Amino acid sequence: MGYTLGGGLGWLARRYGLAADSVRSFELVTADASRVRTSAQENQELFWGLRGGGAGSLGVITAMEIGLFPVDQVYGGNLLYPADLAREVAARYAEWIAAAPDELTSSLVLMNFPPIDMVPEPLRGRSFTIIRGCYSGSTEDAEEQLRFWREWRRPDIDMFGPMPFSAAATISNDPVDPLPGGTTTAWLKGLGRDAIDIIVDHAFPAGGPPQVMMTEVRHVGGAVSRGGSEAAYGNRDATLLFEAVSAIPTPEARDALQAHFARVHERLRPHATGGAYLNFLEGAEKVARTRAGFTPEAYRRLQALKGQYDPQNLFRYGIDLIGG
Repeated sequence: MGYTLGGGLGWLARRYGLAADSVRSFELVTADASRVRTSAQENQELFWGLRGGGAGSLGVITAMEIGLFPVDQVYGGNLLYPADLAREVAARYAEWIAAAPDELTSSLVLMNFPPIDMVPEPLRGRSFTIIRGCYSGSTEDAEEQLRFWREWRRPDIDMFGPMPFSAAATISNDPVDPLPGGTTTAWLKGLGRDAIDIIVDHAFPAGGPPQVMMTEVRHVGGAVSRGGSEAAYGNRDATLLFEAVSAIPTPEARDALQAHFARVHERLRPHATGGAYLNFLEGAEKVARTRAGFTPEAYRRLQALKGQYDPQNLFRYGIDLIGG
């Protein structure tokens, strides 16, 4: 549910938009214990605020109706290249996505697989530069898109192929069990040489062990950018989303990771828009950067909703009260 309230960038995002854009109605319990239904016809302003306004500010969602799309088969997977090709692959990725059709949602991933048993043997303890994606058109068109990579250089591992959309979660193969981890994010202006150097240096440092497990640059745009003012979600004009994730098994590891994230953000500042995607933030950083998830006008509207539905700030993780 929080995924949708924060926007929801899934594997069909460039073709069909955010998960929040597809919501038809919410039911929620507000701070005064009232049960409220919202839709395009009922409590429209609250409906606007819940679509991308983030979880934890306006009430407790108890039900959601969401539109579906006629997609049952996709072409998705990963191409794994050596870590030492990261700069070449990143530059080529920027070229690839410049002409990408909306049917293709993809990302560039710099991955340091941990040396643990749950990681398959061919990947365990190794680092890779990965092209990850999902194509929701025909298999023939998908394979034409992949020729850009397969004819350039044969990947170490090629996992792309047809699959039912119900299996699309295996493309990123995120852990399903809770893990102690930290994450940060930024919207990028572009993926030029200087930005690539910063990202690669952060993910695959030359002078020591990596401090992050995964770094991703996700290509958004498409239908997400064409969405309008009917939802609170911001930063629709940004198309490249940077995210970094790592495990934090100890308080010392958490502090070291936060310091590393601060250094990376400082270096990326000239290449970043200043915006934030709330679903990729947590803890103190999420509190500090919540406003960056919205336009100034949208944030003022959200503050007005907060004052109307939670004037005592019972749900105090998210949007600030006006004057608070």
